[in-house]
Amino acid sequence: MVAGLSLALQPVAAMEQAIRVETPSAPLPGTPAIRPPMPPPVPRLAPREPTAPPRWQMVEEPAPSRWAGPDATGAAAGVPSPASTALSWELVVPVVADSPEQPAAAEPQIAAEPTWEPILPGEEITPADVARQVEAEEAARQEALAELEPQQPEPTFGGFRDLYRGKRWYPSISTIVPMGFGPSGFMAGIGFSGADCRPESRTCTRFSSVSAESIREVGEAVLDGYLGFGDSSKSVGVLITQTSGGTYRASERGNTFERMQTGFALSRNFGPDTALKLGAEGALPWDQQEYEQAFQIEVPKSAFAVISHRIRLKGDPAEAQADPGANPEPIRWFPDLYLTAGLGNGVFRPSDAVIRSQIREVKRAGCWNAPCTNERVKRALTQGTEWGTPYPIGAIALAITDQLNLITEWTGRNLNLSVSIQPFRNIGFTITPGIGNLVRNSDYNNGFAKDNIDCQGCDFGNAVTDRPIFYLRSMISFRF
Repeated sequence: MVAGLSLALQPVAAMEQAIRVETPSAPLPGTPAIRPPMPPPVPRLAPREPTAPPRWQMVEEPAPSRWAGPDATGAAAGVPSPASTALSWELVVPVVADSPEQPAAAEPQIAAEPTWEPILPGEEITPADVARQVEAEEAARQEALAELEPQQPEPTFGGFRDLYRGKRWYPSISTIVPMGFGPSGFMAGIGFSGADCRPESRTCTRFSSVSAESIREVGEAVLDGYLGFGDSSKSVGVLITQTSGGTYRASERGNTFERMQTGFALSRNFGPDTALKLGAEGALPWDQQEYEQAFQIEVPKSAFAVISHRIRLKGDPAEAQADPGANPEPIRWFPDLYLTAGLGNGVFRPSDAVIRSQIREVKRAGCWNAPCTNERVKRALTQGTEWGTPYPIGAIALAITDQLNLITEWTGRNLNLSVSIQPFRNIGFTITPGIGNLVRNSDYNNGFAKDNIDCQGCDFGNAVTDRPIFYLRSMISFRF
């Protein structure tokens, strides 16, 4: 009975021993077992992911014969074996997935063992040193990128008639016609413009050619000034202009600043080389009564809309853009061409259109075939010179050099030819002389057919010219 109980407990003891031992290397005592041969060792490869976690599995083996001879455990022959089968446990490792997405990892190779070197006093690396090194590397990277990327062209701006670009001023691109380029930052300028005679003054026919005497006797000039602010390239540039009518004659009367008039304009750049400007010249007289009773109006109220465009015949020099006071660059011949086109009324209309408008205003005032006061007639004539139907205007300016422009323009009433000169390269001072009225149109009493203007017996001969007219404009500009 005792022997049978002992034999029955042997499998339980074998099970406990198998649980405690991960991989039994020999049969449990008193329980001979026949194990299959172990597979040959597999070469060590890179770790791969198993298909499932490891687990223990029970293996059932057949019992040996009831009577057997001595075995490896030293049991005597003739000792009865248990009648039941023997139980054994072994660790079953899941098959490792052989996935091509898991290449064998190469084991790192150490070239040499790390060594330590002493740091001398003063050679310590501080956070400030690291920051400076990072800044130097970033600056070098930005410089390399700047060399690879194309340099952005400098945008073109302007004051009254002169240009500003790359930290310096340039000559004018028009004389009478407004230009499209507007201010950037705070700009200001003062100058004058004049002519040896004006058809509206009925004095041009008194002299058959331009001379010192004609300039002295019938010449006229007005003061010009402007203030500009804003940024035409990013938002809107604002230009406020100021003129004083009849300055030359007014000075003889002791009142240089009579008939002051204020104009304004808004400009916007579309890219570095194209700009649009909308505005009015002489729109706000300081003294309306004085303005209306003037014998002649040098700057009648005139609205305009123009677009200017720069055509780059040669690239901008990097030296001039970076520092205009650096070493002088060589003369650049024919670097740019400027085009301006738009519409204007008022002073930008042909002479016959102005005279027809004056006649309409006189008729509207009831003074055409009826007696009127001289003041009422003057007011009607002044109103006839203002605003009205817009006419095409335009200008072409060829830059001979950076300091000399050749200008031709259509003022809405006639063709002008002028030259704008910048005597000093780094100073915004320009002188622009020219000759106007080169086309023999209505300014020369052509187109004043009496049946067209319904003025029987009217004589407009003194309101025209019979020769070209000499013009001169000069201005000095600043940018703050």
